[in-house]
Amino acid sequence: MQDGAGPSTLIVGIDNSAARFAEYTPVTDFIDGRTQGGAGGAYADYVENTVRPFIEGRYGSAKRSGVVGSSLGGVIAYVQVLRHPGSWDFAASLSGTMGWGSIGSGVHNATIIDQFGAPSACPAATFYLDSGGGPGSGCVDSDGDGIRDDTPDSSDNYCENAQLLAVMQGKGCAVHYTWANGAQHNEAAWRARGPAAVALFESL
Repeated sequence: MQDGAGPSTLIVGIDNSAARFAEYTPVTDFIDGRTQGGAGGAYADYVENTVRPFIEGRYGSAKRSGVVGSSLGGVIAYVQVLRHPGSWDFAASLSGTMGWGSIGSGVHNATIIDQFGAPSACPAATFYLDSGGGPGSGCVDSDGDGIRDDTPDSSDNYCENAQLLAVMQGKGCAVHYTWANGAQHNEAAWRARGPAAVALFESL
């Protein structure tokens, strides 16, 4: 992604780890037969209070700051802005798992979709949102929890991202959406769409 950035843009990559399910999610969900996730708030605070001051101490404060992630990384990118409003100018999610918290059967914790649907105002930031896949036979709330699920012939979190887009637009959020019809949930697809997210950030 740094290769596609302009000369005045610094991109800082933070390695993920085996704890990424916990670190990138603000609430728990029931996945693979067990409860997982829920440490995203602490991770967002770590980025805000430890990583960011460290980078700014070495390179100086930036005119604009943003956070970008894919899949569960897209979730924590949005959590970053929701948890620290006014601190970040931009957040980008590529194929974000925005239904996290409501994936497991019988589980419904507050998803990112729920959080943006809350009465509070949209954070003063610019958002990039995308997915590949497609609607397939149609997005449905198969378990009645309020989150529209990908059908068997859909993929790449298309349905929950389309639902989040509608919620954000209804709140008046500054959100830019891209649908890469049929694109898969993998690094190659995110690499192809990453420059568009960086270009949006650089245009602010």
